[in-house]
Amino acid sequence: MDVPHPRTATEVTYDHLDQTLTRDEVWSSYAEMRDACPVAHNSRYGVIST
Repeated sequence: MDVPHPRTATEVTYDHLDQTLTRDEVWSSYAEMRDACPVAHNSRYGVIST
């Protein structure tokens, strides 16, 4: 029997190539994604493992 993982990938708009982001904004975004789920999905880049 397949049991779904309780936490699935979260859709995010984070763009790791956005050069306007500051270091603090990058780390804050990673922390938010990691708290929501260890795997995020971006429709432009696909899966982002945090």
